[in-house]
Amino acid sequence: PGLHQLFVPSQNLQLKGNVKGLRINLSPGDSWPETLAVSVAGLNLNDTRASTSFIINQLGLQLNHDVEAGTLGLSINGSGLNFPKGINLPLGHVVETIKLSMTIDDPLTPEQLAGDLSTVLPAWQSRDNKLKIHNLNLRTGPLMISTNGVVALDQALQPTFAFTAKFEGLFQVLKIFRVKGLISSSDAVIATMALSALSKRPAGGGPAAINLSVTAQKGALKLGPITIAKLPHFTWGIKPPDAIQDGVPEPRNYKDVPPIF
Repeated sequence: PGLHQLFVPSQNLQLKGNVKGLRINLSPGDSWPETLAVSVAGLNLNDTRASTSFIINQLGLQLNHDVEAGTLGLSINGSGLNFPKGINLPLGHVVETIKLSMTIDDPLTPEQLAGDLSTVLPAWQSRDNKLKIHNLNLRTGPLMISTNGVVALDQALQPTFAFTAKFEGLFQVLKIFRVKGLISSSDAVIATMALSALSKRPAGGGPAAINLSVTAQKGALKLGPITIAKLPHFTWGIKPPDAIQDGVPEPRNYKDVPPIF
C-alpha cells in the first residue's frame, strides 16, 4: 500500500497515485509457477498531463499449473475497472465487472512463448493448443455477456473461436460498432433485423436478452447464422513462405538441338 508510479511509454502515460491493497503470492515451478495470485484493491492512479486515470476497485488474478494433468489455469475476478482514455476500448474505458475462468492443455513453456512469433505460433498450432473458456461474465457499457467456448488457431495461423453466449444490450453494441466503423452499416442493419425476433424480455421486467452462438471461422465473424463482419488476415509479421512452382521446365539451349533435316 502507498504511493505508486506506472509508466506506459507506448501510450505516453505517466500515472501516479495510491493503492490500498496490493498482494502477490508466488510459488515457483520448473516452468510455469505452480501458483501465482495477485490481488489489487483501491487503486487510483492519475496522469494530470493527459487528464486521465487508471482505477481498480477490486481485481484478483489466479494462475495455477497442474503438472500431473499438464494444464494451465487462469481465473480473473474484478469490478470497477476504469482504464486510461488513451486505451481505446470499443465500448468505453469502464468495465463494471469481469469474471473469467479458462484453461490450456499442454501449454508451451514461458521460454517457448518468449521466442519469435514465426516459431511460437506454428508450435502452438501444431500441438493443437486451445484456450478453453469455461466461463466469462462481462459487463461494460451497454453490454452484458455470459459465455463459454474455445479459441484456437487454424492451419493458416488465423484465430478461430466458437462460443455460446447470452447477451444484454446487443443491439446497442451493434449500433456503436456501426458508428465507430467496426462493422458496416448494412451488416449492422441486417443483423439487427434478423436477430431482433429472437430477443426476449424477462416476465418480471428488465433488459431484453438473446442467446446466440458466436463464431469466427474462414475470415467471417458470425452471430448465429448472420455474418456481421469480415475479419482481417493476420500476418503476425511473419514472412510468407516462397511459392512452390511445379512443372516449370529447365531452360534449354536450342543451338545444341540437332537439325531435323
